[in-house]
Amino acid sequence: MAESFFTQDFFGKYIRSVYHYALTFFQFDMDMHSHPAAELLYVISNQCRVNFSSHSLTLKKGELILIDRNVPHQLQIERGRECRVLNLELEAALCPADDFSRNLFAMLDKNQGFRELRRKPPAFFVVSDDGSSLKQCMDMILQALHRKTDTEIVSYEISAMIFLLLSAVCRRYEETMNVKTGVSSFVRQALIYIDEHYSEAISIDQLAKSCCVSKSHLQRAFRSSSGKTLVQVIQEKRVEKAKTLLRSSNLAIIEVAVETGFNNRQHFTETFTKITGISPSVYRKSKRNMLNTGPSLNSRLQGDAGNGSLCYKGCPGAYPKPETDDLFAEQPEQAVTGRNRC
Repeated sequence: MAESFFTQDFFGKYIRSVYHYALTFFQFDMDMHSHPAAELLYVISNQCRVNFSSHSLTLKKGELILIDRNVPHQLQIERGRECRVLNLELEAALCPADDFSRNLFAMLDKNQGFRELRRKPPAFFVVSDDGSSLKQCMDMILQALHRKTDTEIVSYEISAMIFLLLSAVCRRYEETMNVKTGVSSFVRQALIYIDEHYSEAISIDQLAKSCCVSKSHLQRAFRSSSGKTLVQVIQEKRVEKAKTLLRSSNLAIIEVAVETGFNNRQHFTETFTKITGISPSVYRKSKRNMLNTGPSLNSRLQGDAGNGSLCYKGCPGAYPKPETDDLFAEQPEQAVTGRNRC
């Protein structure tokens, strides 16, 4: 596999643009292609689609994607949907002024996002532009390139602006990935999506698109942060919601299954049993028995108090504790059934 843009040796080099444009499209369907430069694509208005060999995603207004060099990709814009984009393709070239590149990259190497990208570069990543700072940087660079003033000092000025842009993108990447804590913001975004849509059919592709990351990237992030697959996380969320309905409602088992996003009663029963160790009907009976026997046991203990027995009046331990809704809580590893909706 070709070396990433981020893992190359930057000593004695500066960053330059080998291709650039600011265009408004009303329809566009590019062929799948790759190139030896890293590409930055920023969406100013509406949205566009970027396809990769095994994944595609939608970029919306105010989002920037960085595509590593030699990664096959394709830009698509629907007919009749006006979309304005800014584009820069970047490479590192030899620089005669060693101090210039040494000082710039010494500063960039202090950027946590840049160090993480050098350690484990993704094929592409998407960041959002808070406050339009990324757009302003790209505008300045494209305007300078458009003037076509070919002098050494202008080349260094443009390189410095590109450096600032790259530094800002790396900071946004750090914030998006939350490298310091190990849990990415798009994992949190996916958890929110699951919590809001657990009763619906959720596909991994759909979930990844909602977070603007690749399917494989999202799956790796969940495995890394929780030790669980996305399917397991979705199933556990559905089972936790089902537990609440089984304890607190008189819905039939099949109705509980439908309310929590399962295809049918058999799938629900198999999944519930694998995760909890008991069937939904047994769970419902056990919880209701605990709730029904708690007060009578308390009454008996209170009635025996005069005979020297301990009185546990008002003891919280007489009542079952609620299950946690924490998706990352410690649970035994469970097998995943073959009939998953997600």
